[in-house]
Amino acid sequence: MEGFTPDSVERALQEEESKVARSRAKQLQMILVADAMQLQTADGCRSLTEWVAGRLDVSRETASSMVRTARRLKDTPDTAHQLGDGAITFDRAEATSRIPAERHEPSLLGFDIAGLRRIAARHRRMEKVDDVTPHTSQHRTLQP
Repeated sequence: MEGFTPDSVERALQEEESKVARSRAKQLQMILVADAMQLQTADGCRSLTEWVAGRLDVSRETASSMVRTARRLKDTPDTAHQLGDGAITFDRAEATSRIPAERHEPSLLGFDIAGLRRIAARHRRMEKVDDVTPHTSQHRTLQP
């Protein structure tokens, strides 16, 4: 504990988290490449999530979060760029990517991760209500 100050510990932790974010951004890019190459199919996996979990030795939940975030970040290049620079954490990028791109604004940076997730959940609920289709369009008629 010699030689450490509260500020130096905090700065070191933040720098390490920035490195983690940059590494995670590279992983997400490679996940998109693997998805485009359909590596999961070639290896006999049922899904990209299953393939990522097996190859990276992470839980299914972590793999699923990585796959979903990688795919969503294609639509939010600013968030992807910030993650790649280490300016934001993976958790912040994941939560922000859940919010529709047209709703992104600078004020989102003022929210904590839980706040971003609440905003994303609100948008998701609104979209489901707005996305109601007429009953007749949900049925198909098949004829021989």
